Amino acid sequence: MTGVGVGDVSTTLRILDAPFLFQNYDEVDYVHKVFAQELDQEFRNNGFVLLGWAEVGFVYVFSKTPVRTVGDMKGVKMWVWESDPIAVAAFREIGVNPVPLSLVDVLTRCRPG
Repeated sequence: MTGVGVGDVSTTLRILDAPFLFQNYDEVDYVHKVFAQELDQEFRNNGFVLLGWAEVGFVYVFSKTPVRTVGDMKGVKMWVWESDPIAVAAFREIGVNPVPLSLVDVLTRCRPG
């Protein structure tokens, strides 16, 4: 399940998917350990049973133009999942223009040529 999918279960759980929140897997593991009961309960409160967590990597930002600072991101168009209001809000907050699209539309619009 993606971060967006987890958000469909509970918007509270999306905190785990916040951009730039974790610097390494040790931090991720620590938060999961300390908040295990609260995270599990959030799933249960919404009719789901948490079977476990899988690490699939961090989110990376790619751009056709060099981006070295947050200031460089001002005015850059950034794709976000079409059903992800949290990503839209986070990018708008730092001055990035989020472009909500489905994955199919991203592949269609970003194909070279």
